[in-house]
Amino acid sequence: MAVFLTGATGFIGEKLALRLADTGAVVHVLHRPTSDTRALRHDRIRLFEGDILDSDSIAAAVRGCEQAYHLAAFAGVKAKKQQDVWEKNVIGTRKVIRTALREKVDRIVYTSTAGVFSHCEDGCIDEKTPTKTNFYNEYEHSKSAAEEEILEMGRSSGRIVVVNPSRVYGPGRLSQSNGITRLIKRYLEGTWHIIPGNGSSIGNYAFVDDVVGGMQTAMDKGIPGERYLLGGVNVSYDELFRVLVEVSGEKRFLVKLPESVMNAVAHCMVFMTDRFGGAPMITPALVRKYCRDWKVSSAKACRDLDYRITSLEEGLTRTVFWLKKRYEIPESEIGK
Repeated sequence: MAVFLTGATGFIGEKLALRLADTGAVVHVLHRPTSDTRALRHDRIRLFEGDILDSDSIAAAVRGCEQAYHLAAFAGVKAKKQQDVWEKNVIGTRKVIRTALREKVDRIVYTSTAGVFSHCEDGCIDEKTPTKTNFYNEYEHSKSAAEEEILEMGRSSGRIVVVNPSRVYGPGRLSQSNGITRLIKRYLEGTWHIIPGNGSSIGNYAFVDDVVGGMQTAMDKGIPGERYLLGGVNVSYDELFRVLVEVSGEKRFLVKLPESVMNAVAHCMVFMTDRFGGAPMITPALVRKYCRDWKVSSAKACRDLDYRITSLEEGLTRTVFWLKKRYEIPESEIGK
């Protein structure tokens, strides 16, 4: 079986491409000429240079494939031009999906984000939660616009399923979309000392292997025109760092940074990057987001897709082990 895949040079996409190839699929990867494809060297992975904004290169890569996964997107904190985000995440997505449908691909899984859903004060976000009207960044806004269009295509074509991962972490490429693992790496190296806000804000953390497996079962079992939240464990920042200390054996100095201070720092970062270039680590809008509760329910995916959730202890243990081995991070005497 041949499978088309975009976003294979990203954190989740790379994992998905290798797993598909390891289990016997011939994977057609569409990638930009400047992308680092060294990790994708595999007998059953075929590389096609192109761009999700170029219908001809999409068609050349997807031709002959029975299935397609679309993960490619602009996922940065802040783009130099808002137009770039919309071009990649809306126009590019439209071109990929329409080309795949035109090339008679049987099934398509489109990867959106849990960030399209509105904040839920009580209970958990699920697939019935309304989508946002006020977005924290252009990434969320553009993904929501694309998702609305793709869901309609899914209902009319009977071939497209949407998945919405939450905060994904785990071993793998340290890209923009693997921010939690990059934070863990910095903690282990002794360069991260911040707990956001008062530490009580709850987020949902999904282990990457669970999410990749959920995408595969969404391809096989998902209902076209439906979406599935692929989440993990709902925990506070205090609990996240407590478990990290426990599984890593590394007890670093941590300070709780009030939202007002974080907001001031974020404003400075945005000012400096606007003036001198680059991208800020965080923006004021994201400070507001990460200081609120974002509890997610994956009950629908567990029921319909047989989705499995790795415990935080196991997920962090595997991530810490990989980071220490991959980056040769020495054991610390702090806290021992």
